[in-house]
Amino acid sequence: EQQCDIVERHLQVLGLTVKKQSLHQSAPPPIAGKSVMSHRDTTLFSSDVASLAAQNFLSDGVINFVMAHMTTKFADDDFLLVSPSVASLLANVQDPAAVAGTAQALLLASRRMVLFPVNNSERFDKADDGSHWSLLVLDNITGRFVHNDSMGGANLPAASRLADALRPLLPTPLQGPPILGPTPQQSNGYDCGVYLLAIALAICRWWKKRPSTGEAAHCWFQAVIDEVSADGVAAMRADLADKINLQLIKQGDRTSSSSSWPSSSSS
Repeated sequence: EQQCDIVERHLQVLGLTVKKQSLHQSAPPPIAGKSVMSHRDTTLFSSDVASLAAQNFLSDGVINFVMAHMTTKFADDDFLLVSPSVASLLANVQDPAAVAGTAQALLLASRRMVLFPVNNSERFDKADDGSHWSLLVLDNITGRFVHNDSMGGANLPAASRLADALRPLLPTPLQGPPILGPTPQQSNGYDCGVYLLAIALAICRWWKKRPSTGEAAHCWFQAVIDEVSADGVAAMRADLADKINLQLIKQGDRTSSSSSWPSSSSS
């Protein structure tokens, strides 16, 4: 909810009318369908659930919703998952004061690691507008930005735009473009959103289980290589759909306040 309030405040400063809603919740398309499930400050609509079917481009709503669950399960004082809406605001709003205020409120400079979902849309005020997702990691442990992209460097311009907005706000500005982290590649044009979630989940698990010494103590590259694959992504899509449908059955198609996924078997 803190991230939601940050975005609402800055949009109002920019003179935009803001409807009170979740940061993780995308503005629904013209026919979003029925609200079927909620978690914290996020809402999932029937149109979002439909996007989980095979060969569909994952909706912003699903990405918001699943990342909200990851935040509940994995985030701590040193490790932060930024919602897609806040990441888009930071990358695209033409107001340095708004960017600085948002970064300060999220304590970005004091976190050891921050995960940002990156979309190639430049419209922070419009959901489902882009065509590709990737993940940018602010690694304050080793002092670098790392870009995990399932389509090579396709999203590097968008990731670089976000990194450039953040550099002046860090105690020691990180130089150079984001480095491209080893990332399993998708073989189709519609699974980038699921790859984003699978990569983020692999990094979250690595963070919780990382050793205290050695390269694996500060580098998640091998975890992503080991845990993310085309088969795993297909399984994750199916697993998310199954878990959502099971929750709807258990709740009698009523709004649910929480659930236990994504699980460790999702990818």
